Amino acid sequence: MAENDNSALEDKIKALRQDLEAEKILVDRIKKREAEVQQELILMKKIISLEMAKRAKNESSQNKNEEIQ
Repeated sequence: MAENDNSALEDKIKALRQDLEAEKILVDRIKKREAEVQQELILMKKIISLEMAKRAKNESSQNKNEEIQ
């Protein structure tokens, strides 16, 4: 009876270890994706800043042209 209990416990421990490894893999994937999203966000902010600077420059040039005319 004790051998059956030990065997059952060992099986549960093995299953829990497998679950833990699967969870670790998922956490690693989530962290990797989070880092990718952070990089995408940084790039998007840079693009927006460049677009705003470009727009401001165009508006400034347009205002100067209107003053000349």
